[in-house]
Amino acid sequence: MKSTSFTFKSNSFPSLSGEIELPDYNGKTVNKNGKRHYVTPKGTKLPSVSTVMGYDPKKLDTLEAWRKRIGHEKAAKITKESQNYGTMMHNCLEHYLSNDVDALHEEFSKKDKAEIYTPMSMFNTIKEFCDRYVEGIYDQERPIYSNRLGIAGRFDVLCKMHGVPVIMDFKNSRRPKKKEWVKGYILQSTAYAQMITEHSGVKVEWYVIPIVSFSGELQVFTGRISDNVKKMEDQVRKYYDEVVFK
Repeated sequence: MKSTSFTFKSNSFPSLSGEIELPDYNGKTVNKNGKRHYVTPKGTKLPSVSTVMGYDPKKLDTLEAWRKRIGHEKAAKITKESQNYGTMMHNCLEHYLSNDVDALHEEFSKKDKAEIYTPMSMFNTIKEFCDRYVEGIYDQERPIYSNRLGIAGRFDVLCKMHGVPVIMDFKNSRRPKKKEWVKGYILQSTAYAQMITEHSGVKVEWYVIPIVSFSGELQVFTGRISDNVKKMEDQVRKYYDEVVFK
């Protein structure tokens, strides 16, 4: 049985497109050694921001132990479910922040009610946060690269909050997280902010990471980009030393 219609009203977020100029880059990706890489305009293949900032051999060992404990089939099902919820939530937020309510309605209407219950709850939670704090959208889902850092990726949203540019990265989780568990997310946002500054000359000093759990509980991690630049650059060096140049 298909879902009944849902009605969302546009917030009419102001478009700030053009105020922060970024390179015209298509963000083509390829698989290299089992990892996603972005191809720069000059043809260089750079590892993705999420791959580099999430690189942690100890975490990989912990993840594999979890898979063995519950069974690889069940682990794959849980991972797939989380990915599907996250993809739908991100798509809906992109439509909403673009003031495209028709696409937003379509995103929900093509799914069964049972299938959309959790992602809709997650979307509504972050939607309320955006309605309250987002003052305009510079760009979203934009591919970007850095020859200096040797990484590339696609950021969620560059928006205005409290009158200044902010890099915002939406995340979902099965349960609430402690701050020490989101180190990789903070480094991702730091990398994107630095790449935006590298290309545009505009300083992006704040990150905002809203994380919503499957139950709809919202956590928002915020901080200064400048406090994390060295850690981010150290992580890039670690990845290149232990993976790329190994």
